[in-house]
Amino acid sequence: MKRPHCRSVFIVALCLVPTLAHSQLFRGDVPMIGDFFGRSVAIDDPLLVIGAPGDDEGGQDAGAAYVYERDGSDWNLLQKLVGSQLGAQFGFSVAVVVDHDRTNDGDFVAVGSLIGNGATSFSGNVTMYHREPGLSFPEFAFQTTIAAADGSAFDEFGYAVDLDLSVPENGLGDNPDPVYTLAVGAPDREGLPGPLTGVDVGGVYIIQASPDGSSWATVALVIPDDLVGGDYFGRAVAISGELVVAGATGWPTGPNPEGVAYLIRRFNDTGAGFYAWSLNNRLDASDGQPGDRFGASVAITPGAVAVGAPNAGDGGAVYIVDSTQVGFNLTESVVIPSPTMGVNVDFGLGVALDGALLAVADQSGPGVVHVLRRVEVSDWRPLEILRQTNPDAGFAHRLAFSKPYALVGDIQWQGGGAAYIVTNQLIFAASFE
Repeated sequence: MKRPHCRSVFIVALCLVPTLAHSQLFRGDVPMIGDFFGRSVAIDDPLLVIGAPGDDEGGQDAGAAYVYERDGSDWNLLQKLVGSQLGAQFGFSVAVVVDHDRTNDGDFVAVGSLIGNGATSFSGNVTMYHREPGLSFPEFAFQTTIAAADGSAFDEFGYAVDLDLSVPENGLGDNPDPVYTLAVGAPDREGLPGPLTGVDVGGVYIIQASPDGSSWATVALVIPDDLVGGDYFGRAVAISGELVVAGATGWPTGPNPEGVAYLIRRFNDTGAGFYAWSLNNRLDASDGQPGDRFGASVAITPGAVAVGAPNAGDGGAVYIVDSTQVGFNLTESVVIPSPTMGVNVDFGLGVALDGALLAVADQSGPGVVHVLRRVEVSDWRPLEILRQTNPDAGFAHRLAFSKPYALVGDIQWQGGGAAYIVTNQLIFAASFE
């Protein structure tokens, strides 16, 4: 029997009454059973992207991704991006980053194809789309397809992706330019020769745009040397500024893995504006147990990392790690257990961070998102439980957050899947930065 979590800060959440928040429902243009619309979601206000890897417009399971743009309080479909390879599952993962006038290079969308053709057949790839600033025609254009040069069949390069635009703190010169960085998980990748040899060790690729945003180059492949075959490193990834966090849900290899996560840090400029990245920390749950699935979801914001363990304790948990700690082996500053205890609640199945706000999805009810506020890294206090207004809503499977909007993916909604926005402007009225 799993021992209970004893360092809860979430007890008062039991008093909160779920809010039927303002919501908007998104569905595929021709919803079909097996589309898995909502399998992946990403948002950077005023853009959001929803993946449908089972969409058949480009061929059976070729996949698709839908891009929406906000106009006032409404989100309107900007374009549908369609996969062209049969069975590639284009849209299995998605990411978006908005320029917000930080550069003159525009906005980017990344779409992962789970078994798309790369260096070898079915190894997976990520397709980049670009929108230049100031264009009268606001749609995204195809830019390039990225694949691992050392990839093998069924590596699942593109299983998880995330995008970031930030100014390096340790760049050469006094005023380094902002850089676009893409993190890609390949959880079925074989290990490197030597102690890492083995099937499904996994790996995380760090890929950076050129200074003008016109091309992309791999600057690092990270595979922790304490992993073995079956650990699936890269099942979840998130990036913010100097840090990437990635989960290895299969660790240690066996029938009931506990899970582990790692931090990868950006270091010095290697020349011409490209930066070196390398493994920096290992994250473990201090009370971890077999079967917890620690690392099934991850999120990061300056100073804090959130790691979901949807099978931990009684109903799941989220672990908050202080990313400013010194040392390689890090454990959590606080454990946030499920406020709705019970089997199949899966609290922490989705986590997202934006500044001092944490959003957590679970399956305690239709479309439920818990929102917490950071007072300090070891003190997170519940603000609200948001529940979308559609009475036919299913459970939250994926979550993205760009306050005041939480974007929830529900792959089981009426068979074909759906996604929806939940928001409550009142709880975001004050600044918590």
